[in-house]
Amino acid sequence: MNQIETPAFLVDWNKTRENAEMMIQKAKKASVRLRPHVKTHKTIEIAAFQTQDEGNPITVSTIAELIFFYQSGFKDCTYAVPITYEKWKKLALNEALNLSPINFLTDDLQTSILINEKAKELNKTVNLFLKIDSGAGRAGLQPKSARLLELATYVEHAANLNLIGLLTHAGHSYNTSEVEQKREIVNQEILSIVDSAEWLELQGIPIKERSIGSTPTMIQDVNLKGITEIRPGNYIWFDLFQFHRGNCELDQIACSVLTAIIGVCPERNTILVDAGALALSKDAGFYQDGKVLYGQIKNHPDWELVQLSQEHGIVHIENTDWTKLKVGNYLEILPNHSCLTAACFEFYLCSENGKYHQKIKPIKFF
Repeated sequence: MNQIETPAFLVDWNKTRENAEMMIQKAKKASVRLRPHVKTHKTIEIAAFQTQDEGNPITVSTIAELIFFYQSGFKDCTYAVPITYEKWKKLALNEALNLSPINFLTDDLQTSILINEKAKELNKTVNLFLKIDSGAGRAGLQPKSARLLELATYVEHAANLNLIGLLTHAGHSYNTSEVEQKREIVNQEILSIVDSAEWLELQGIPIKERSIGSTPTMIQDVNLKGITEIRPGNYIWFDLFQFHRGNCELDQIACSVLTAIIGVCPERNTILVDAGALALSKDAGFYQDGKVLYGQIKNHPDWELVQLSQEHGIVHIENTDWTKLKVGNYLEILPNHSCLTAACFEFYLCSENGKYHQKIKPIKFF
């Protein structure tokens, strides 16, 4: 590794493929479509083997991701953030895009009215998912609510809108490591969609697609009856947050940050590394003992990454042979949050069987 400039983002290609195959098999077993969220890695190379469903359906969370993946052949995209009228209009006027296979998300009646009016003017049809709040409290309408019925009724009868279905994301599943609580959350996630869909259908509004999914809920062994697709994302690499929540094993974490020691201070029981907040983000993650740590030094779980500045990290160490720690030595840091950490880098270095064989770029740098 002495030729690699640090800090660098490393991807274990074998583990990444294993994680991808694990979720593919889960989806097949449950007879649901896998529409993975690609915001974790933002790369064509990984998205290409992340799903084996017809048309390679994916989920994105930014307009840049949507355009890039669409133009790279991933036409069946769901933009899983509530759309604003101005963002939609900009896409609708982009002659390089055909909106027909793209799904948008809303929980707002006025936005739907504006989009329908403009779509009519442009002679376009717009696919809309309606967002349901299954307990996260971030976005979405309450299940089986008057506002949901009002919105669903409008979209169903609007001339230039196509009601695709209902969608939810149980983001609050990240807040617990208790197995029973996670099962309760995923069951509520499923019920919020299935019950709402059946309720709307009784009132003459057909609901074709019923979309759920987060990594913590989709890791659970649950009955997905009534669900048509799942949208987990973080599982492709996992991270320390998922590990400490009991959603993966440590050796399933498929990414790390390579860093170099730039200072050795035995009098303070610390070393200084060249990975700071701009390499690791400043997400403190979750640790069972309540400590605020910014990652875990691979193969040294007792070393504590206790502080980050913009370009530096401070690692506290007890009971070590300080003569073996030299400026220039490399360490690997397992990230608290792989999605945010990956977003700090212009490119990733991919290893297979211990050898670095490929450099890939995420979307934001194209």
